[in-house]
Amino acid sequence: METKFFEKFKEITGNKFDMLKFSSATYDKTSRVLDVKFIINTFEIRTFADDERAEVLRVCQSMFDGVKVNVSYQKSYADEGVVRNKVIEFFNKNNQMIFRRLKDENLEISVDNSEIIVKIVFDTPTYMMLMAGDLLEQLTEFLEHNFNQTITIETQEQVVDLKQVKQEDDMLIETTIKDDSAARIVKIELGKKIYSRGKIEGLPHQPGYVIDVKSANDNAVLCGKMFAMSKFMYKNKKYDPANPSTEPEKLPLVRFLLDDTTSKIACVCFPRLEDVEKLESIEDGATIVCVGNVSFSSYDNALSFAVSAIFECEIDFDSIHLTSLKPVPKKYTTVFPKPYVEIGQKSLLDTENIQIPDFFKGKTFVVYDLEATDKFVSSAEIIEIAACKIVDGVETETFQTLVKPEGSISQEITALTHIDNLMVADAPTIEQVLPDFFKFTRDSILVGHNISGYDYPLIKIYADKYGYNFDNELKDTLLLARQYLTELPNFKLETISKVFGISHENAHRALSDVMATCEALKIIARRM
Repeated sequence: METKFFEKFKEITGNKFDMLKFSSATYDKTSRVLDVKFIINTFEIRTFADDERAEVLRVCQSMFDGVKVNVSYQKSYADEGVVRNKVIEFFNKNNQMIFRRLKDENLEISVDNSEIIVKIVFDTPTYMMLMAGDLLEQLTEFLEHNFNQTITIETQEQVVDLKQVKQEDDMLIETTIKDDSAARIVKIELGKKIYSRGKIEGLPHQPGYVIDVKSANDNAVLCGKMFAMSKFMYKNKKYDPANPSTEPEKLPLVRFLLDDTTSKIACVCFPRLEDVEKLESIEDGATIVCVGNVSFSSYDNALSFAVSAIFECEIDFDSIHLTSLKPVPKKYTTVFPKPYVEIGQKSLLDTENIQIPDFFKGKTFVVYDLEATDKFVSSAEIIEIAACKIVDGVETETFQTLVKPEGSISQEITALTHIDNLMVADAPTIEQVLPDFFKFTRDSILVGHNISGYDYPLIKIYADKYGYNFDNELKDTLLLARQYLTELPNFKLETISKVFGISHENAHRALSDVMATCEALKIIARRM
């Protein structure tokens, strides 16, 4: 990260320390201490001699006369997999709609000693979402704080063959207002109709939250701010040049994004030519409510909202409570944690008489794992939760329960996890389990193997639905292993267990995976 400080530092040192990259500087006014942090490659730090460290400290001290300066170094390791997971982690935290559409084929990553290039390729609706605001600048800054190399972000819009887009017939929708008391709804004041395709004169029901749209849904109603509208022309399959009564050879298709603050959804309209001006008259940022059908897009397997009618509206954004301010339950009601018992129980590193690193001191970690009905977060249901709490480096409690899903468990998942439908028949539901798990994880750092890519996004879906704010700091042992266990052929939990002799006899059962992850964390801690 180029700053005036770092430019001056390089000038004074004659760019002798080109292996260093400035990360951050924090000044404590009370103690008059300036903490300067540099990023250095994992391999470079092995040859970074003590006299070089001392020279860096002297230079920094000379630049801030009268202030005590401390210098620390953040080790950085980058390969294609590590960078990919960091990009996924960023979108998971900053844009759930993009995160859900992100697949391996959307990212092209190249890494060398001097530069990391991240190329992001998306279909038009997601591309518009990606380019909106300062999301790419945030991603660049996030990666710069994690890696030593120069960061370059490239983007590409994947143009869809509009000949394959399905045309929508006129629709007749009932106008009776019906509210589902179990659903989360947005309060609006309905205005005049802007556009409709078919005989639609009102709303079939009140609008729901965009983030609650998890599957295909006919007769959906969603509201929010409209932005990033674009118009395309596609070939009319019904066009007959010999029949002048048919519609024109090319017809319009309008796309835009709808944002209700809980999430964004890509929308598409198939207006008649005479209706295009009505849609184009909607200003960017206008608040609207839309009626239509939600389906999975055939070309990117992501949800898309085919809009049949649009109305002006005033939205009461105060009525949107993405995460209810539910307090931490005073007591456990369904799942009760058990004391962690092990003969000769010791701290994480006492078994080798090694002092516990600062990484663990004064902190509480909850290592957790989920088993679910599907490998894809968007369609998965939790069937088991297990966790282990670690306080100041000592395992103190465990949390474990089977969970009854709404759907059934496939034979493939049973073969993998050894959990079948009979085992969960009398288990509590996720709605019953979640308050207890929320209580168990409070004031802790959540840890998991690929927690950023699977376990946290999945638990967050239910947290958003039932009103629990899992705002914990996350530590992913998959990412940490890539940084500190660089000699491994791959970084699967099974591989780490095999190489380091971790007992992992019942893989793909949640508690077994949790305890193996705890052991992996110990090994990583020693490397730290």
